[in-house]
Amino acid sequence: WAQDKQHPETPVCLDIIAGGELIGQVLANRYRADLAAAGLGSGRHSFEFEPPAAFAFTPHSVEVRRSLDGSALLCSNPLALTRLATQTG
Repeated sequence: WAQDKQHPETPVCLDIIAGGELIGQVLANRYRADLAAAGLGSGRHSFEFEPPAAFAFTPHSVEVRRSLDGSALLCSNPLALTRLATQTG
């Protein structure tokens, strides 16, 4: 999930980067009840991304960055992504 603290209800555009290459963009505007319950505005701050078909990469090579300024999301480091992949899949 991603939220702009200065504009908390404005969807955040994100760049998905794998192996240093931009492979797509996504808008963080999907509803999640846990975000709403945690007091994060309307809860419309999550996103889902499906990589292009036949694109091979490892979790270590993926980064999620804010399109506006290129800032990496807090959990967008290789170690965190590897843990998430292990927990969910």
